[in-house]
Amino acid sequence: MKTWHWLEGVPVVGALTGRSTVHSSISHRRFQAGMLLLVLMTPLVLAGLWHLAHRYDNAMPATIQIAGGLEGGVYNDVSSKIAQRIAAKYPVKVDVQPTGGSFDNRTQLVAGHVQMAPLQASAISGDDLCVVAPLFYEAVHVLVRHDSTIQSVEHLGGRQVAIGPPGSGSRRTAELVFDSLTLQPPIVPREVATWSALESDDPPESAVICIGRGSRLVSRLLSSGKWRLVPIPSAIQIALQHPTLRPMNIAADQYVDAQLPATGIATIGTTAFLAARNDAPGEMIEAALEALYAPPTIFPSLIPRHRAAEWQGLAFHPVARRFFQAAPDH
Repeated sequence: MKTWHWLEGVPVVGALTGRSTVHSSISHRRFQAGMLLLVLMTPLVLAGLWHLAHRYDNAMPATIQIAGGLEGGVYNDVSSKIAQRIAAKYPVKVDVQPTGGSFDNRTQLVAGHVQMAPLQASAISGDDLCVVAPLFYEAVHVLVRHDSTIQSVEHLGGRQVAIGPPGSGSRRTAELVFDSLTLQPPIVPREVATWSALESDDPPESAVICIGRGSRLVSRLLSSGKWRLVPIPSAIQIALQHPTLRPMNIAADQYVDAQLPATGIATIGTTAFLAARNDAPGEMIEAALEALYAPPTIFPSLIPRHRAAEWQGLAFHPVARRFFQAAPDH
């Protein structure tokens, strides 16, 4: 009670409790000044703490894990080049983790085992992931042995076809194509095979690979004389059924030794993106974007920055969105 009576002697407390305080002691006035100062300072202290926490969350991590892809694949090459450029500019350790492909990358990213990963368009879904940058286009390559009678993807009925492993985006894209053509497993039996098996002495009759045009793997297969490319004539209809796919053309000059038709090979394709979690540190995202677009061009098929800036409908990381909005030609 004595404490309460003393507090009522503080002018502001007395005013709030309805007790008139005519004379207040020096200690009461000092206590009141301290109270008012505390009230005034609290928002500033909270704002400062929030700012420090925000900076900590967006700071560059000491170690960055980037998902790659199948051994010898394009995703491994791309992730390795990004890692090398980041490590050369920042005092951080950057590791590339081999994976089973695009959907395995998604699993690793959502689980927090890696901080960034290349993903095919169909793998970027849900509220946890965001886009760092569009990387390059990937085309479906329908390969058949040179002695096969298959002339297009629509002739695969009754033939066994090699597709990528379950975690790969290549397999997912192949299944989207088969779905549009109603080529279910009983009609076209799938054979899960490593791509190195296509270079063996007893390869499967056909294979469907979704990979960047001009791929070293496909170049070797076509140059061997044992394989040829066949078209996907219904690419437009397939793209209308599956929005992550788009009609594409494999040009003759992309596989010079394959003697493709001058008009190229009609096919379907998708886009590979560099993705991260929504809560990825801003400094890491900025470093990745600098690594991608700093000269010289990191890899020939990279979608240029001013073209990537046109993809404003994507769920970009906030740092990436600002980066592309500031593109010189945007």
